[in-house]
Amino acid sequence: ILEARLAQLSPESRDLARIAAVIGRAFDAAVLAQVSEHSEDRLVQGLDDLWQQGIIREQGFNRLGVEAYDFNHDKIREVAYSGLSSIRRRMLHRRVAEALEALHATELDEVSHQIALHYEQAGIAIKAIRAYQRAAQVAHRLGAVQEAIAFLTQAQTLLQPLPENSARTGLALALQIDLGPLLLATKGYAAPEV
Repeated sequence: ILEARLAQLSPESRDLARIAAVIGRAFDAAVLAQVSEHSEDRLVQGLDDLWQQGIIREQGFNRLGVEAYDFNHDKIREVAYSGLSSIRRRMLHRRVAEALEALHATELDEVSHQIALHYEQAGIAIKAIRAYQRAAQVAHRLGAVQEAIAFLTQAQTLLQPLPENSARTGLALALQIDLGPLLLATKGYAAPEV
């Protein structure tokens, strides 16, 4: 049923729905515009079409004054996302991460976790690892120690398949240095991880 609803859309609107699905359940017009590279008129027409068909709903303006939207149901997002080939997904995830970096250049801390997720999905491990490190630092500053540990653990997982070289070794050491005090604080000296 959901595939039939998406099939009724114009090709441009269907493409926007798929790009929005890559961004996430909630998305804003600025990121969508930068990733899609559609003209303003085509973007507005596509968003209007998606809204009229009940695919997305308006969420008002975010704190940056940009129009925000989300999918009416996560299943619609899943169906739109599944309509993409894996190579197109990776390319779009990379472009979303780059758009987030460009649009939030002065406040990367706030979107570092999103950037990490998109670079990870794009298959760009080094950039994902660095974004996870930043997300862990932000979480630690906010007192979310378990979340910081999870981010650093995910960064270590991404590091494992990379080829052995001095850059990888340095990055592994930096992750261990960041992770050590967090594990010490939560598990104590006797824990094997510490």
